[in-house]
Amino acid sequence: MSCFGGVSSEQKRSLLEDHTPLGAYLSAKELSELAKILQTAKFAAGKSLPESPFYCIYTGLVEVK
Repeated sequence: MSCFGGVSSEQKRSLLEDHTPLGAYLSAKELSELAKILQTAKFAAGKSLPESPFYCIYTGLVEVK
């Protein structure tokens, strides 16, 4: 599973706009600013995710327990 791994800020902005509700509430400029500060990460299958208030998973599956 990847969390924005290996993508540009512009691609991150597009993913936020198209695949989250944030696109309906934030301007393109605000989405771009958010995209700049997003961290990228990859996680192995079966590994627990670190605690975070926000994840945007663009590929893979997540099981919530």
